[in-house]
Amino acid sequence: MHEWPRLALRDRFHQCFMCRNFRLLPQVSPQMRNIVLSMLIIFMNTDNTASADVYEDAKIILDAKKGTVKRWEFPPQFVIIYNRKIDINLVNNTIKNISLQTNLDIEKPIYKEFELVKNEEDFYTKTNFKIKRNSELKLTGKLEIHGDSISKLRGNIFVFFVDPKYASHFILLTSFGGDRGGFGRGYIQQINPCFYRAFSNSQSILLGVVFISPSLEKNDLSACIHEEMFQVMGLVNDAPGSESFNFDDLPLMKLTIFDEYFLKALYA
Repeated sequence: MHEWPRLALRDRFHQCFMCRNFRLLPQVSPQMRNIVLSMLIIFMNTDNTASADVYEDAKIILDAKKGTVKRWEFPPQFVIIYNRKIDINLVNNTIKNISLQTNLDIEKPIYKEFELVKNEEDFYTKTNFKIKRNSELKLTGKLEIHGDSISKLRGNIFVFFVDPKYASHFILLTSFGGDRGGFGRGYIQQINPCFYRAFSNSQSILLGVVFISPSLEKNDLSACIHEEMFQVMGLVNDAPGSESFNFDDLPLMKLTIFDEYFLKALYA
């Protein structure tokens, strides 16, 4: 495994200090949780295939983080970073669907393909990720990638389709508060093919990062894109083994409308 340069580690500790007021997805009032559940029931009642199991799975997902949930209060800008060919249409369609279900006017994502040929030392010592507070309800991430050239990217949700060799550094740079749950380590060790993190203040989600392995087969890749990009919008938990939702901790894409109902209910 790559030995991290001391400069990069020192920068990270500074970043964590600057982020001391931001926490991993936390708690909103339980009242909002009940409103979301009520709206979900209304939407599900329009579908004759809905069952009691759907309702129970929804409660499991909503009851993460002590029965509370959060959402974005502004349209996040997606930034897509990849070092292998990806299905851009699939990513675009997922973001369009998210925009439709949330009623957030999400702009076209920013795409950046990078390929390190010679200058890996610059990548590991100079690549940096910082955050800027625009207001109490908005943060902007600033990612500067160094290699054979320099790329400067700004956004609110950074989605990395990156091999473990490079993902390890991006995970380090974006792991405010440490690797809770060991998801980053699992990704680097190729145990977990995808995961997300979302950061917030006491009111709403402010920043998100998603990691998805670019080496996945098409169906698994589709499942990861759908699940992680929906969850970074505020659906924070899985209902293990769910037959109704794709938030099930399983690498299998279901043909279901209930995911859309759930996200729509959260932003109703």
